[in-house]
Amino acid sequence: MRRPTSFLLTALLAVIAASGAGCSCGRRRPPAEKQSHRAVVTERFVDLASDGRLTIRSTDGPIRVRGADVAQARVGKTIQAGRLSASCPLGATWAEGPRRRGRRLTTRRRRVARGWGAWYRVTRVARLRAPDAMGPTVSVHGCATYAESRAAIERALASSGLGDRLRGKRVLLKPNLMKGAAPERCTNTHPDFVGALTGALVAAGSEVLVGDSSGLLGFTDEVFEASGVAAAVRAAGGTVVNLDAGPFATVPVTGMIRRSFVLPRVLFEVDAVVQVPKLKAHSLTVISAAMKNLVGVMPGATKCALHVTAPAPRDFAHGIIDLFLALDAGGAHLEGAVVDAVWALAGRDGRDQPVVRRPGLVVAGGDLTAVDVACARVLGLDPGSVPTIRAAAQRRVGPATLDGAVLQGDPLPRCAEPAPGCPPGLKERSLLAARAHYWMRGRIVLPEHDPSRCTGQHRCVEVCPVDAIRFEGRRAVISEKCIDCYACHEQCPTGAMRLRTPWPLRGVLRQRAEGLDVSKVAGGSGA
Repeated sequence: MRRPTSFLLTALLAVIAASGAGCSCGRRRPPAEKQSHRAVVTERFVDLASDGRLTIRSTDGPIRVRGADVAQARVGKTIQAGRLSASCPLGATWAEGPRRRGRRLTTRRRRVARGWGAWYRVTRVARLRAPDAMGPTVSVHGCATYAESRAAIERALASSGLGDRLRGKRVLLKPNLMKGAAPERCTNTHPDFVGALTGALVAAGSEVLVGDSSGLLGFTDEVFEASGVAAAVRAAGGTVVNLDAGPFATVPVTGMIRRSFVLPRVLFEVDAVVQVPKLKAHSLTVISAAMKNLVGVMPGATKCALHVTAPAPRDFAHGIIDLFLALDAGGAHLEGAVVDAVWALAGRDGRDQPVVRRPGLVVAGGDLTAVDVACARVLGLDPGSVPTIRAAAQRRVGPATLDGAVLQGDPLPRCAEPAPGCPPGLKERSLLAARAHYWMRGRIVLPEHDPSRCTGQHRCVEVCPVDAIRFEGRRAVISEKCIDCYACHEQCPTGAMRLRTPWPLRGVLRQRAEGLDVSKVAGGSGA
């Protein structure tokens, strides 16, 4: 039997340990009060260097942030250390404290480290909104044909509030351009839809860029032309942007799957980024809409690298949330989404042929996750079965339901028959097969240098985001650090930086190209 004294002593030590009042090796414990800091942001400076350092200039002087995250605070807004400030629409959780030998002051989740001192460490980048009892706004408007899409899009922009927020600004529209397939196959955002949205924004005084990195690696320009999107954008007064061409920024983020992303700088230079996806069923994420469409901002084969890192649906969904937070933290203004749901890809049949339905809708809103919830209901699917919606709700990025949301326009239609979805293949049933599939897809085209065409301008060295290219004499040597973003190929003024396809994958390239001319690829052949 324990002695009472020993029992009481053990209990006392346990209480002291739980309260954090442990021994400090004979040194006097500093006061527990945390130094408060409250200031108004006067200027924001984000350093996208690899060390992830950030300085926020405020009325109380510069605030130096140390850590692996990049945070953002908007000019004219109030920030306060030690808690999330509801008055700041985009911000970060801060932890105060001095450096201590042998002790890390980083925190987990939303818990703020207690301490004292005058320096700050970012512990979590968060998307904050001012209190709104009504919740996010989702706009749904009927659109029977693409000939009527301009009027329906204008109504959706007005009722969702996107029209007012985008008026007169420099806007980047991000459609979904997977392949050079015909619009009837519902693989891509319909060109008439993209053209109508571009025209509506140009008429409102906005400068419109339309950018993507195609799912057909190395053929973004060709897919823009073959899909008809490039012609529609130019006719409407917009500009086409190849997101594979760079320049790029490496954006750090404390994520569950990734610690950094290489992203096109244009995303952080425009005033607003709007997702313009095609509503589709998806074998991995159940639906492909606003959140899934974000993957297309990753250049070249870096998209495949995310699949290889996170082949399981849950992990891949959290990788998308990491990307969302990196965009938010790096300074991209993700204003919302306008979804092409006039025609929708409801899934594939047993012969792997597309199952096309015609909901006849335009869905728009400022909250990407809320828009996805509405899109899942349009296809007759349970939003709770969508991994990106679950991951967003778990990490407090967006809602899991439309409870409390403001629905504008037409009511959401009741789907008589749920979408059949995409039957799972081998890569959906086996993580090893998924990794092998996307590893192979990421190597369908690889950059290679042709010294006979090179004039020594070294544009490829300047644009490479990972310093993977060096010259030995007249020949460019590409190291293993190459991430296959294809910026060297896109920026080479003489065509010396070409693309090649390993011979075992040449048949796969021709099959995925769907009739496009692939003769520019060494080892490929014309359509």
